[in-house]
Amino acid sequence: MAPSESARATPSSVSSRSVPKDPSGNPIPHTKRWVYLTTALSNTSISSLGANTALVAAFISFNSSTTGQRLYDYLDHVYGVYNMNLWGTFIITSVFFWLWAAVFAIPDLTGWPQWLFKYKTQPFVRVNGKEYFRIAMISLRNQVLVAFPMILLVALAAPPMPVASKYLPSPFQTFATIVFDIFCTEVGFYYVHRPFHSNLLYSTFHKKHHEFTAPVGLASTYCTVTEHVLSNLLPNSIGTLLVPHHWSQAVFTFLFLEFGTICSHSGYNIPWMPSNLQHDFHHFAFDENFGPIGILDAFHGTHSKFTKTMKEARQRTGGDDEEARKIVLENLARMGIGSAACNRKL
Repeated sequence: MAPSESARATPSSVSSRSVPKDPSGNPIPHTKRWVYLTTALSNTSISSLGANTALVAAFISFNSSTTGQRLYDYLDHVYGVYNMNLWGTFIITSVFFWLWAAVFAIPDLTGWPQWLFKYKTQPFVRVNGKEYFRIAMISLRNQVLVAFPMILLVALAAPPMPVASKYLPSPFQTFATIVFDIFCTEVGFYYVHRPFHSNLLYSTFHKKHHEFTAPVGLASTYCTVTEHVLSNLLPNSIGTLLVPHHWSQAVFTFLFLEFGTICSHSGYNIPWMPSNLQHDFHHFAFDENFGPIGILDAFHGTHSKFTKTMKEARQRTGGDDEEARKIVLENLARMGIGSAACNRKL
């Protein structure tokens, strides 16, 4: 049996743990606090591929360009293969992580811009500055003391990935490699993540990551050292270890997976960006949606509750109820709820 928790917050400053109420003063049931406004559903499965498709197309185009090839030759000549495999990989992926996570932290902490709040999947739960600082410290620890040593180990033990442009694969090979890397991540993450929800492993290895039932982008690496190694780093690296990669392909894979992971933890389901609904529901319900994509959840049937909840959420659309929800969320955005909003169950 998977562990369970509940999250509560309020649009008023009276208590961060009281049950939120609608404009008529009626309590909003916990089951209806997820995807509260229809706009949080507006990012369809097709449109959610928009940013990912654009990123892959831009990467393949850049690698085929004269500018891209000159850049790789310059990096190879000036810094060398070893430094690019170690320091280039670590610096680029680390800087991107903090910059992209900050994009979602700003509205969480300031309530600006207000229009973004209508896409928030769990609007009654906000993470305050103190909690953000704690998340940042754990994420920084995992980045410096866990991720960097693993990159160093690979750089020392494995054959270095070439950097020079003459080793660049064809556009088709590049695309096929990206698909392969994503599939490896799906398989690796699912079969590590799901056992972490067992009674045997959850409290020791995975409970920390679930302290926040409404996740934020920066918390995508808020976890124990063991989980970061086995559930985050290894699944993301399997593809790059199994088949030959140009250095740019490996870095793009890591950035691409970081981009999707931060989006899935962001708390916002913004049109044309990678959808956060699947993994956000995992934090909300705890016992479903173990994979990053959903292929293996569909295969193993670990998404039935999510499918039912999505259907019910789509039925809560239109009419006076929709207008009432807009009023509630507008008030929440203006008030900028600070919350230690997670009731943590020991």
